Amino acid sequence: MGAWAALVAAGAGLALAGCATAPDTRPVQDELDRWVDKVPLSQVQRAEPKTVTCPSRDGQRQAVAEASGRTAEPFDERALRELLADMGYGTNSLIIEPPTDGYILSARRPDGGSLTLRARGDEFSVSILGPCS
Repeated sequence: MGAWAALVAAGAGLALAGCATAPDTRPVQDELDRWVDKVPLSQVQRAEPKTVTCPSRDGQRQAVAEASGRTAEPFDERALRELLADMGYGTNSLIIEPPTDGYILSARRPDGGSLTLRARGDEFSVSILGPCS
């Protein structure tokens, strides 16, 4: 019985080790790095990518990466649209909320995730949601 218990315990340990592997958030982190390199941010603050459970019916896990900082000059709607186009996002999936207290732009990512930009004066933040494996 002792050998059997050891074998079962070893199998359970392997199963738990497989579940404990961290999800791959590199695609989302790489996209965030592209944005931080493109936007002339100073005093950049980055949050480490986090994995959250998407509240969709299929329960897919999603990776979230965020950065914020201040820009050399305030953004206007035209500059934000140009930035999105330059980064490869089409404007057909773009939602721009009126500048009541700055701009909020949302765009769909090719991988099914989303991108949210917030610009208020010289404050700028980007949040990227995408799949993780």
